[in-house]
Amino acid sequence: MLLFDTGMRCNEMILMEPEDIKPDYILVKHGKGSKERVVPKSPALSKQLMKYRTLRDAYLKEYPSPLDASELWMWTIPALFMRT
Repeated sequence: MLLFDTGMRCNEMILMEPEDIKPDYILVKHGKGSKERVVPKSPALSKQLMKYRTLRDAYLKEYPSPLDASELWMWTIPALFMRT
């Protein structure tokens, strides 16, 4: 939904940080040519991102990660996938 709604590139999405998400837009810091840009987002996307962050924060609270928990996407925190 994020890629479709905003037209962001995959790499831009992967490199997003939590503080890049603003109420009405997303700040892309790692764009093509290392240029920053502002990408507007729809209310529907805002709602989905809030849902994701709520679930992510709850998971990290229950299963604290020794690595950098400031990552936005959970797949970038390897310890989350090494649990037995």
